[in-house]
Amino acid sequence: MSVRFHWNGERELEQSGMSFTHIRANSFFQNTLFDAPSIKSDGAIYSCVRTLRFAKLDTRDIGEVIAMVL
Repeated sequence: MSVRFHWNGERELEQSGMSFTHIRANSFFQNTLFDAPSIKSDGAIYSCVRTLRFAKLDTRDIGEVIAMVL
């Protein structure tokens, strides 16, 4: 599924006249355990975004934000 697919859906929602809020979380602290082997062996986290920076968020924080929005 491409990013454009999500973008198109967001545009349709925006044009519908309904109220909306986009939540775009992209990386979660809860997934850090998957990085444990490379952290232990190389002291590094490898990702598919190469050298781009991205924010790791806690899923509980995202849940709180969504609950407030709703």
